[in-house]
Amino acid sequence: MAKAEADSWLRRITQARSGQLALYWFSVLEAAFVPIPFETVLAPYMQMRPDIRWRLAAIGVAGYATVAMIGFGLGALALTFAEPLIDRFGWRDDYEDVSGRLYEGGFWVMVVIVALPLPTMATHIAAGAVGMAVEQVLAAVVLVRGARYFGTGVLVALYGDRVVAWFRGKREAARLRRETRRNLRRD
Repeated sequence: MAKAEADSWLRRITQARSGQLALYWFSVLEAAFVPIPFETVLAPYMQMRPDIRWRLAAIGVAGYATVAMIGFGLGALALTFAEPLIDRFGWRDDYEDVSGRLYEGGFWVMVVIVALPLPTMATHIAAGAVGMAVEQVLAAVVLVRGARYFGTGVLVALYGDRVVAWFRGKREAARLRRETRRNLRRD
């Protein structure tokens, strides 16, 4: 997508009644599947709509938290079905060891993983599967993603176009990497 085309698309989204809902779903997709940092969309959106800058950050956190809770629930549900297999195959000691390690360091493990601009659905599923406290998962998500998204709002408020240009450069670099990979696969 060319820069002018992307700007036009983003301008239409920011002015549409469903623009905030679209932003929420982009946050959900980024958390679950899409390895493109949410801030590449959030920063320009905040620049174009400074009147709702903080709401946009909160929408991003809500989208990410939705994915975290869905993943956690899937993991907890999977554990319900896996418990009998763990006992039957004699994996109880190994399971207890791994789940104990994640449980003990779970919050800090979650903080580090949630800080990365990568899809983290598998991590949330694992947290639910090993019985990590849902409060720890949610706290890590709200603290870390809140810091990232509200921090983006602060940077946009202070530095405006320079921050948006930096995030656009990141988005363009990601697009070029994808194109290069596609071209290499064709050859």
